[in-house]
Amino acid sequence: MRRYKCGERKAPQLLTLFGDLYMTNPVTKEQKLSTIATNCKDKALMDNMIEKYQSSTKTAVENILNMCIAVKQIDDKYKEKLINDFDVTYFCASVSLDRKSPTYRKYRKIGEHANRFMQHMETLPSAYTVLFQIATLDPVKFDELIESEQITPSLSLEKLKQLTNASASKTDPDEVNF
Repeated sequence: MRRYKCGERKAPQLLTLFGDLYMTNPVTKEQKLSTIATNCKDKALMDNMIEKYQSSTKTAVENILNMCIAVKQIDDKYKEKLINDFDVTYFCASVSLDRKSPTYRKYRKIGEHANRFMQHMETLPSAYTVLFQIATLDPVKFDELIESEQITPSLSLEKLKQLTNASASKTDPDEVNF
């Protein structure tokens, strides 16, 4: 029987051996959490802390999206000539953001997708660099990753790149992209 340490890719059942948790057969996340929860010393406290953590993550994502929406709106108003260079410079200096920086461009890109992202705030990561990479995804790929629950608050940039590269390598070898 193969033993899995907690946190490995599959979600196996828990087996306690000499005080250490080991994993055996694959089970659902809910089953895994239920098994772990039965051993909590103060489950009510843990449930409260989990809610606090998840609520803070959602709030962080919402705040980032609002910042990105503001950058996109500034950019749109500038392109429509409703504001001038001084307005944009004043905004950027006030929020400590360099208009020519990669951060500004990433915020603008995230702002372009903010409406779609607002629908999934509970599942999105709060790192703007990861949100930017998600914003560059094809809408179909984004929906696929959301539906398969692969986009989570703890999703790292490295893991997102693995998820998107894995699907990119599964294309038809005779297909030519221009």
